[in-house]
Amino acid sequence: PLLPGADVVSATFAGDKTHQPAAVKVLVRVVNSRGTMATGSLRQQQGSGGRAELSVRSNGRTVEGSFVVRVRSRTVKARRLDAFGVDPRATSAWLAGRTVDGSRLIVNVVTHRGRSVVRLWVGGTQLPSIRGLRVRVSRT
Repeated sequence: PLLPGADVVSATFAGDKTHQPAAVKVLVRVVNSRGTMATGSLRQQQGSGGRAELSVRSNGRTVEGSFVVRVRSRTVKARRLDAFGVDPRATSAWLAGRTVDGSRLIVNVVTHRGRSVVRLWVGGTQLPSIRGLRVRVSRT
């Protein structure tokens, strides 16, 4: 995911037997979503593969809140939250920030029929997913 701000995104295609080579370069402006993501009443939620306690909110400019996840024997806690995006139907969200040790943190939450899957990457390494949590995602 791209962090909020302006980024140049380039794409190239080398071409093949039926299509000529092509390239494009565009300026993309990324903004935070207005919304929230939370486990019920700030209670820790137990799921298959780990636990999570999170409460994140964004007014579209700044992201605030807390994020703590325990996957197997590893606890991941956010020190800083930088980016928050919610899809138009509020069924998934992305979160980016830094852990207490300074590692890059990226989180994806997908909700379906009252249950959620939490996927997270710390320092570029994907940790095991946590399934079966009750995480509320909303747009405001």
